[in-house]
Amino acid sequence: MSAGAARRVAGRVPARHLRGFTLLELLIAVALLAVLAVLSWRGLNSVIDTRDRLANASDDLRALTVAFSQLDEDLRRSWPVRVLIPGEPPIVFVAERDGASMVLLREGGGALDPVRLERVAYRLRAGVFERGFARHLPGATAQSALFEWQPLIDRVARVDFRAWVDGRGWVSGEELLEVGAASGGTGLGGSGGSGASSPGRTERPVTGVEVALERAGNERYVRVFSVKD
Repeated sequence: MSAGAARRVAGRVPARHLRGFTLLELLIAVALLAVLAVLSWRGLNSVIDTRDRLANASDDLRALTVAFSQLDEDLRRSWPVRVLIPGEPPIVFVAERDGASMVLLREGGGALDPVRLERVAYRLRAGVFERGFARHLPGATAQSALFEWQPLIDRVARVDFRAWVDGRGWVSGEELLEVGAASGGTGLGGSGGSGASSPGRTERPVTGVEVALERAGNERYVRVFSVKD
């Protein structure tokens, strides 16, 4: 056999090695790619949902921490009022349409600032737990003060206040409303509430406060604060 003929024979490829993929093979490959795409999408969607839940939980935890820390600071600054203004209760409760609100008379300013008094209020309003601030004016009461309100926690279904009264134990804010004489009040200043009881006053000092906060989804948070030196 000549060299040219040998090269022609060697360059020939059998026909069975030249055929492409069959239709069945292509369908199987497409099905496998579709399954992988669905699994990848579900995994990515789960990661995104988890990230969103963690972000929301982190925001809620931050809001709760800020609210309770601020409340602890306000209560800690309320006990000197008994010394600064004898006979003036630093903690009173006011009737609001969404339940009792707690109003504090606290010492304001820093360590080097002149002593001044401020009124701070906490209430539930339209599903939002709020903090109000107002300057204390001579002769002003918890109901006549004009508060500027700041939202603290949203999606709140209920807030209950209880006070530890020496000699009586835990007393709810609603019960303390009945201690004071009715004066035809209308809730906190600027709130437009419909309460008709005056701020609750008691001759015995309040040395502790419990705040129970319920959120949507049956989440319940209870915090107890000490109100004394």
